[in-house]
Amino acid sequence: MSTWNEMSVSAREAAQSMLSDSDNHIRSSISRSYYAAYSALAGTLSERHIVFPDGRNNPPHSELATYINRNIGGLTDFDRQTLRRAIRRLWAARVDADYIPTASMDASIARDALRDAVMIMRKLGVEK
Repeated sequence: MSTWNEMSVSAREAAQSMLSDSDNHIRSSISRSYYAAYSALAGTLSERHIVFPDGRNNPPHSELATYINRNIGGLTDFDRQTLRRAIRRLWAARVDADYIPTASMDASIARDALRDAVMIMRKLGVEK
């Protein structure tokens, strides 16, 4: 069985691998970057014993920025704002990559997504 943090690292590794693989995996890289950040946040929230709606084991995607604002302590206001903006960018990019076939995706978007994911993981202590 995996932990949220292990899932986060695995998703980040996959995103990085797909990005360096070829342009054929740009969308998958973006999606994995989002899930690397999502898993890091879910793990941090679970460690703080946050109760999620409807008996779920993880936070709703649409509420991540709110969870960051209300439930993740030990951050400066600037860092909290930075995390909220990054997860919003990641979610928007993931939705485009996964559900909008006509959305233009390129390596620069995938690199930005990976950069945001790694930043979130580091701020939450998942990676150094």
